[in-house]
Amino acid sequence: MGRLSLVLALARSALTPPIVTEALKTGLFVGLILNLINHGEAVLNGDDFSWGNVVLDFIVPFCVSAYSGTRGAYTACGSPVTEQKPGVS
Repeated sequence: MGRLSLVLALARSALTPPIVTEALKTGLFVGLILNLINHGEAVLNGDDFSWGNVVLDFIVPFCVSAYSGTRGAYTACGSPVTEQKPGVS
């Protein structure tokens, strides 16, 4: 498998429902905690804060989780994960 095909296969794997679902859960949970840490005081005091940073606090954990899930699945089975067809184990 060539390098470009591997990258594309890993990208497709990262977009499978199980990985996306877990990455969303992680992104929301960790993002909420990061936002409380990074922007909690500004919100309580009514100060301005950067919405871009708020969004990044959710996107970064999502991306890290999706990457970890994809990489872990790849390491476990030796090839990129693809969705299974119904009835195939």
